[in-house]
Amino acid sequence: MLSDDHDIESIEVSYLSEGKYAVEFDVRWRGDFKDGSFTDLTVAQRWVMYESEQFDHPVIENYVAVVKSNNLTGD
Repeated sequence: MLSDDHDIESIEVSYLSEGKYAVEFDVRWRGDFKDGSFTDLTVAQRWVMYESEQFDHPVIENYVAVVKSNNLTGD
């Protein structure tokens, strides 16, 4: 990969049980590859996280990313 760019319009946070929370957002990801190809995808992401006394940052328990659309082909 030669370069890439990400855009996030909005982030939705919902609180779950047991101190966990879910974060959902769409990322538009564009990238230039070494072989000369280019990608422009919108990827739906959902992260489930929780706070831990062991770390000074949230811990990611689960992460799911699904291609929502290919912005080059309109799919």
